[in-house]
Formats: sequence, structure tokens, C-alpha cells
Amino acid sequence: MKFKEITQQDIPAIFEVRVATDENNFTYEELETRGISVETIAEKLKTSYKGWLCEVENEVVGFIIADKLTTAIYMLAVLPTHKNKQIETRLLNLAEHWLLSSGKQSLRNTGTTRKNPTSLPFC
Repeated sequence: MKFKEITQQDIPAIFEVRVATDENNFTYEELETRGISVETIAEKLKTSYKGWLCEVENEVVGFIIADKLTTAIYMLAVLPTHKNKQIETRLLNLAEHWLLSSGKQSLRNTGTTRKNPTSLPFC
């Protein structure tokens, strides 16, 4: 299991993970209608956003993206085949450490789910 910072070249692979999730799943087209695309993520990663991914045997199996400006977790996704392996926890720890290094004392998230659009789990 390898964790590394997301680069521009990794963005297509993280979208493969995002659309393959079994919780809060969206197609690529549905994500685009919400303003989430390869292009918009590429732009966000050039600003106050940063992300990390997890690879297993050279396959991206999970990722997280956070925004330092708002100290928000923007997106977190892990393939169903790799759930319950502490990947989510390790990704959250990476993002939390980076976000809290800005001096703020709390984190927030910005997503919703299909089941409860007023809740704030990850996008």
C-alpha cells in the first residue's frame, strides 16, 4: 500500500475510483452537472486544494482532496474492494495534518449524499 500526493497525471485515475464507489455513487456525467470534472479538479489542485491517493500494486484504490483555504475535505473515495483496510483513515490523517498546519483548529466537509442531501459527508 503506497500513499502519495495527487499529481495532474493522476486525475483520470482518481475519477475511475470516484465513479466506482458504492456509497454516494455518481456517474461522470452526474459529477459534471455538479461542476466536478477532470478539468475542474486539475484547476483546483493548482490553487488551495491538495490531494493524496493510495495505490495497491500500481492501481489507484482511493483518494482524498482537501481545501486549505476553507479547511474542508472536498472529496474522499475508496474502491469497494478496498474498504475496511484503513485506507480511508490514513487518507484522512494525511489531509487533516495538512489542513491543521494552516493554524485553524477545526475541519469541515463540503459534500452531500444522495440519501440525505442536507447532510455533509464527502462528495
